[in-house]
Amino acid sequence: MARGFDLLAPVYDLLAGLAFGKSIRRAQFAHLGEISAGSRVLVLGGGTGWFLEELLKVTQPSEVVYVDISAKMISLSKERIARKCPDQMGKVQFVQGELWAIDPGERFEVVVTHFYLDLFPEKELQRIMERIQAILSAEGKWLFADFQVVSRGGMRFYSALIIRVMYAFFRVICRIPASRLPDFSAAFSRLGFVSEKENFFFAGMISSKIFSQQKKKSLL
Repeated sequence: MARGFDLLAPVYDLLAGLAFGKSIRRAQFAHLGEISAGSRVLVLGGGTGWFLEELLKVTQPSEVVYVDISAKMISLSKERIARKCPDQMGKVQFVQGELWAIDPGERFEVVVTHFYLDLFPEKELQRIMERIQAILSAEGKWLFADFQVVSRGGMRFYSALIIRVMYAFFRVICRIPASRLPDFSAAFSRLGFVSEKENFFFAGMISSKIFSQQKKKSLL
């Protein structure tokens, strides 16, 4: 999987722009204002660094742990931040690897999974999300953005077709294990997360949400 994303890294942003215009960036930036200054932030599947740049400029985090499986994506992210936000470089810990590289004893006020959870089949997704929940603080926020099949209208057929084509492409080039979109809403609900805010882009095909953990009611 890493080798495939290494190959795509130089043209990844171009391909995303050609396919979806500015919708992906708008979805990623939609809830930045909800991140409190001084938060410790974990970004999974960070890509080439465009989100990281905006995160550092807008939210003033205390620390960002930036994880990507692709060494080339990490390299491009480092170059971008060194060029665009050199005074913030010391706040970022770049990790080339997977979620499991993060110690389970770590705690973050914010976790970001933009177009990351769609890489995993349903069975593996549950395990991934449980680990993320374990390292997210009880009052923490989970920023999520990903694709979805539009439920009605002309976009229903188009969105289903585009998503099918994307999975075929990434399975061949990047060897991702997933072959279809998981039911993200059900997965979050099973873990006790509720959506605080949500926005939709590209005629509803891209959703951007911010989740928090449902507080358990006291029996007293």
